[in-house]
Amino acid sequence: MEWCDSYALPLVVPLTTWLPDPRPALVTTVTVLDDDHEVVRLAPTVSAQHVFCADGDRHAISMYHVASGKHIRSFTGIHYVPKRH
Repeated sequence: MEWCDSYALPLVVPLTTWLPDPRPALVTTVTVLDDDHEVVRLAPTVSAQHVFCADGDRHAISMYHVASGKHIRSFTGIHYVPKRH
């Protein structure tokens, strides 16, 4: 490891993965309002303050606030299935 050989100050470099990862595995959870439906897509906003959950069964998109876990609003529309020729 040449990069640490040229370092002038004392440096501790673990050479194996025997050290536990101090970071928590889970940051937060958001409970979807209706547990009977499956979330098929999840997308955060640019600011990461909100997430959008696409529900495959109801054909709706729900918006949640990440920090509080509160449901902000739902967006519904008409489900369009093209006709086969």
